[in-house]
Amino acid sequence: MKHIFLLGAALCLFGGCQAVDYAFRDEMDSKAELEWSEKRARWELQNAEFRYRDGTLDRYGYNVVRKKHGLRPVD
Repeated sequence: MKHIFLLGAALCLFGGCQAVDYAFRDEMDSKAELEWSEKRARWELQNAEFRYRDGTLDRYGYNVVRKKHGLRPVD
């Protein structure tokens, strides 16, 4: 059981998750950093929209995320 847990932890850590991208962001050049920021912004918007439709995020919270990214709030 311990081996399965360690294997799962190693796969999660080195499997390309966002935490790994964030940890090594300092070493990226400016073009890669811009791409990473755009990817993060898209993810943030998609996540907020999903949570809003799911009911786990209220309209105010959803509008805060939209305004942060320069979009108009929803009615």
